[in-house]
This record gives sequence, C-alpha cells and structure tokens, in this order.
Amino acid sequence: MLEKFLYKTLKRPPKLFVRYDIRPKNEKITIVFLHGIAVDARFWCNTISKIENIKAFNHTRIIALDLLGEGNSPAPDWLEYTMNDHVGAIKKTLRKLRIVTPLIIVGHSMGGILATNYAMNNKVDKLMLVCTPLMPAVTDRNFLDKFNKMSIKMIGNLATKNPALYTTAKLMHALSVRKSYDVNKNAFRKTLKNVVMETDSLANIQKLSIPIYLLRGMGDVFSNPVNYHELSKRKNISVWEVPLSGHQIRGPLMTAVLKRLSGIIRG
Repeated sequence: MLEKFLYKTLKRPPKLFVRYDIRPKNEKITIVFLHGIAVDARFWCNTISKIENIKAFNHTRIIALDLLGEGNSPAPDWLEYTMNDHVGAIKKTLRKLRIVTPLIIVGHSMGGILATNYAMNNKVDKLMLVCTPLMPAVTDRNFLDKFNKMSIKMIGNLATKNPALYTTAKLMHALSVRKSYDVNKNAFRKTLKNVVMETDSLANIQKLSIPIYLLRGMGDVFSNPVNYHELSKRKNISVWEVPLSGHQIRGPLMTAVLKRLSGIIRG
C-alpha cells in the first residue's frame, strides 16, 4: 500500500535492487552494469568474476542493478514501464549509492538503450554498449496494439508474420524463455513495447558527445551492422565487431569486452 502511494500517487521512482556493489580501497572509477530484458544482474556474474582477477580493475568500484520489473527489483503490475520509469529508477538508485568517482556505464542489449537515455540527462563519463539493438522507433500502431494482447510464448509466432520485426521479436522470445530467470510477463511486455520498440535509440545515441564504445558479435542478428557502421563515423564513437560471437557475452566477445573495458579505465 505504501509503495503504491509513493510510486503511483506521488510519482516517486522506485529504488532498484543492488545485486553487486564491490568497493575496493582507494577507488578511482566506477562501472555500473545494466543487463538486458528478461534477465537480471546475475547476467553479469561471469564478467564480474573475471574483472575481480584483473589487476587493471583493482581500484574500480563495480555495481550491477536488477532493472525495474526484473530480479529482486520492484515490479508493480500497474506501472507502464516507460523509458522515464526505468531511467528514473536508475537515477534514484545511483544517487543513493553516492558515486563520487568518474562513471562508466556498460549496457548489454536493452541495457545499452537505457544507459544511452540515462546519459542524455545525467552525468556519465563514458558508455560501453554491447550488442545493443540501436534502431529507429517502431511506429506501426497496429502491431503495437496487437502485441499488448499477446503472451510471451506468442512472440515467436509474431516474428513469422512481421518480417520487418523478425530479429527483434526473435530476440525477445529467446530471452523470455530462459529458465534461469523469473520473468515478469507484465513488465516484459510493457518494457519491450515502451523501451525497445518505441524508443529511437539510433537517434538518441547521436545526441551524446561523451566517448562511446560499441561492441557487437559478428553473428549477432539483433544489432544491425549497418547502423553500427554509420555510428562509427562519429568522432566520439568507436566500434568493434568481434568474430565467432553472437548476442551473448561469452568466448571471444567476453575477451573483447574485458580488453576494451580495461583499456577504457586506464584512460
């Protein structure tokens, strides 16, 4: 009852669950990890465990959040899970964590979209986006109206009927059925619609002037290589395509993420 009064009536953003907050002595930089849709911050456990064994990160504070509607974070059924809802929750949580060192945000997939939008109005020093589906907003209202009536299990069927949206729908379906995460269907459907599909992430990233590092597996069908190529022409954006890799951060893509990230924190 109190939460509903605070969040719905007073419009105060909820605080997210902080799954990791590793603080070394003499911290000099902070990295915040944002996961994608239909998972939670446990997605980053392998990455973080490797970072803890790399000397370059000895003075780095590591934070990973369960995003709104995911993991142990609040998942109100009445919330619309808009971009403002997600970014507001991230902002409130990071403010309470009292970050005092330069901030790097690393976002995977949808987490990269949220990181980009957060950086548009908040202090961020650098961004690393991994396999983020940077694309124009979907404006097909008939598609969006139909989508609201569908369950997660029907997204696969939707993909076969809407070729233009095939890769996005296929991605969300693949992520939604992962057994290691407890997926909130209501939050999933609304977040997919309001954050992934109705956000012009391709235009938004071009509004930023901070250093941005884009990585994608060459086998990732969800991050359009054409868009990445166009973004690489901007002075503040660097792009790496990693062979023998897909959408998930493992193998060569994991190696590339750790290598680039360690280089970024060195300056």
